[in-house]
Amino acid sequence: MKSKMSFFNKGLIFSNLKRYSWVSAVWSVLLFLSVPLTIMTYKLSDRQDVNLAILEEGYRSFINRFGGAFANVMLCVFPVLIGMLMFRYLHSQRSSTVMHGLPFTRLRLFANSLFSGFVLMLIPLVINTAIVLIIKLSMPIGEYITYSVIFTWLLNSLCIAFCVFSLTVFVGMFTGNLIAHIVFTYIIHFLPFLLWVCIQELFTELVYGYSYSQVPEFLTKFPMMYIIQDSTDCNLIYFLSGIVLLAVAYFVYRKRPAESAGDIVSFRFIRPIFKYGVTFCTAIFGYLFFIGITGEKQLTITLLIFVVVGYCLAQMLLSKSFRVWQAWKGLVVSLIVALAILGSIKTDITGFERRVPDIDSIESITIMSSMPGIDVQTIELTQKEDIAQIRAMHEDLTKNEAYKAYNGRFPHETYNLRFNYTLANGKTMERSYRYVVKEYENYLKPLYTPEKLLTSGIKAMKTDAEQILELHFVAYKYDYKGTSITDREKIAQFLDAYKSDVLSMSFDDLVYNEADSEIASVSFEIHKNIAQTNADNVLRTPDGSTIELKDYCHYTITDKYTNTAMWLEENIFSKYKN
Repeated sequence: MKSKMSFFNKGLIFSNLKRYSWVSAVWSVLLFLSVPLTIMTYKLSDRQDVNLAILEEGYRSFINRFGGAFANVMLCVFPVLIGMLMFRYLHSQRSSTVMHGLPFTRLRLFANSLFSGFVLMLIPLVINTAIVLIIKLSMPIGEYITYSVIFTWLLNSLCIAFCVFSLTVFVGMFTGNLIAHIVFTYIIHFLPFLLWVCIQELFTELVYGYSYSQVPEFLTKFPMMYIIQDSTDCNLIYFLSGIVLLAVAYFVYRKRPAESAGDIVSFRFIRPIFKYGVTFCTAIFGYLFFIGITGEKQLTITLLIFVVVGYCLAQMLLSKSFRVWQAWKGLVVSLIVALAILGSIKTDITGFERRVPDIDSIESITIMSSMPGIDVQTIELTQKEDIAQIRAMHEDLTKNEAYKAYNGRFPHETYNLRFNYTLANGKTMERSYRYVVKEYENYLKPLYTPEKLLTSGIKAMKTDAEQILELHFVAYKYDYKGTSITDREKIAQFLDAYKSDVLSMSFDDLVYNEADSEIASVSFEIHKNIAQTNADNVLRTPDGSTIELKDYCHYTITDKYTNTAMWLEENIFSKYKN
């Protein structure tokens, strides 16, 4: 026998649409101002420019040229607002009692709220897509916008909106507070990335030799992180993630206590996670903020104060009271954990700061160094004698107690030095230091002999004139006036003069500059891969984005560069004498 009761209730759906249609209307208007109106008012003053930009890059140019970037920002706002409003009744004890007292199962309440939210999200995107289609068919600008671009924009927008909406609904099942629902939703999108960056900063500040690690790519793929990077392409994973989130949200909704409306956290088992999460996030952010302002890194009391602040804040939110001292046991545990972490870093319990690979296990070492007269250089060493030399330098640095004590606040001018080991087992190891060049020059001098400068040393020494796109000069002795040259013949002349000077100079003359001896600086703009280079000097990827095929290096020219100085006087400085 068929059921006479529809799974979807018209009364619930129309009630939601009537109450919250203003959200959809506002989104529709803003989207119209952002995309269709921008297209309609676009001036075809240079049809060739429009043709190349839009037809070659397609969807990405549509976004950047016709206001879609702002439309993407809206995807961070309106799906969250709609998701929060559809389940607003969970944030009020009275509304929760009324809704759950209706003759509907939680599944029907959940499904009707979802359906209402989908409709409210669909209307602005579909209406504006229809307007863009009308523009394409009726206006001159339309011939430069393809159907695939229009529908790609629609599908990607729907996919991202669905994922953001689903995550909002998922978060809403774990809190009964309206403000917390909004805050937690945005935290979910950005906290993993921010926490990674802050922990990296904390280790860089406190662990001697720690090398900052790049953010894992998956942390940048959270929907809102993805959008603010101007990454507007979408894929199936966002749609599937939205479905999984809604399925889990419904499972949690079934178990959610009705009396949790108004509470920051709906489930008791989540309370410790919330409490200690807020405590240690506050401690990390606060400690780094303090370091950024004062530069002081070793005040243990500072971290402990922020632990107390974070714990008390979390406890007040959970208990809805300023009387938090009855929970003093948890505070004691938090302080002990914080002291244990600081103690393990201070004593180097893992041996991280002292660890240097065995020489037999090293296949190569890449060092990135900066010195007074030379820009950051990347030097790859594969010869055993060079590896042994730099490994000895690294071992010396690990034992330098004075450097550890300075904590970045050196009494002398320092420069960056980074070691990147490639080991025989395929693993890598990185360390990074600040160092005083004069104190470690004996280790570096063997790498700056004339023979090695041509193979593993200064980047400009390994560069041919054909690889150089442009040279930019700044004349210190003529009020820092700047000049750029692209002439092949002059670039070749300068490069010959510069190389001859470098090969004839001692390490001290090359590295150490006196302020009154500096006459100019030169910046090289170099092809990364001359075989791939095209007219735009960019490489186009399948998704329409571009990769710049240029590299840069910068050097200071002193009066010890006799041949270079003579060339500058004749070709550059002569322009400024009058």
